Amino acid sequence: KSIIMYRTPFLFSLTVALSVLLTEGKKHHSKQDPQIEAFLKEYGDGLPVWLRNNFTMHNLEYFLTPAFLEVIKGDGVVHRRPVVPGYQFKPVTAHHHHHRHHGRRHHGHHHHGDHHHNHKRHHEPHHHGAHHKGHRKQVEGIDPSIIVQIGKIIWNIINNNTPTVDYTIDWTGAVPENTTSWIDLENFQNWQSDLFSFKFKNGVGTTLTQFDWVWSCQYGGDYQGVGHYLTNCGATIKKIYAILTEHVNVTGKGSAPFNYGTHDDPIGGLDLQVIMESTGKFKKTVVGCQITMMGNSTFDIVQCDQH
Repeated sequence: KSIIMYRTPFLFSLTVALSVLLTEGKKHHSKQDPQIEAFLKEYGDGLPVWLRNNFTMHNLEYFLTPAFLEVIKGDGVVHRRPVVPGYQFKPVTAHHHHHRHHGRRHHGHHHHGDHHHNHKRHHEPHHHGAHHKGHRKQVEGIDPSIIVQIGKIIWNIINNNTPTVDYTIDWTGAVPENTTSWIDLENFQNWQSDLFSFKFKNGVGTTLTQFDWVWSCQYGGDYQGVGHYLTNCGATIKKIYAILTEHVNVTGKGSAPFNYGTHDDPIGGLDLQVIMESTGKFKKTVVGCQITMMGNSTFDIVQCDQH
């Protein structure tokens, strides 16, 4: 028998894994199993040769089980880690006790939706500093330093591998309380992040599911020359992929409007989230990404992984 030298531990591990699967397949393969026959008839053409020739439910489960998660966080770097079994995404809220202005600044060109007038005050507004004395115009009932959320709190982005988001209504924003007319808010600019990505892979390196997106927003809107506010914020789909029986579902969320500036120079901000569910024949795996977006076009990544 020939001897093969492996240059990396990964290649050696991969070859051992495939060898074990092929051996097990030869022991347990049975074309008489109706469940196996039905699956091969429907999905057989999409399977790799080694699995078609050594097909068992055990081998199929190995092939369709996520083992690794690859994440890109807007910096072009692929972060690869083992999948955390049973992981449940939970948003982080403690960061709202701090001003966070050290995020990266982007000036993009993407626009995803018209202005919306449906105000939803989901969180108690917050403001900083003493009352302003002087140059700012006032309209009864409006304090530019008190920030509230508009648009939606939660919306569907992808359902069963199909885009369902409507960018004209599925978005969130942060504006002054009691603002009822967008005539009072002007000078918004378009912004878009670099690419973010979630990719689940199995133990032999095959991609099972993938969701690529960019964060997009309109930022810098002011109220009579004061403040920096947000509208039309959310995640814009760039790619959806799912192999065979796998399904991608993605939800968008907006929450926790906050004044990251001062009373005299308010900077509206809020959290944006995407939660991806990768659901397959054998496993369901969840991962989420949460950023804090601010009206001066800076943002912070709060969490974007399973770890």
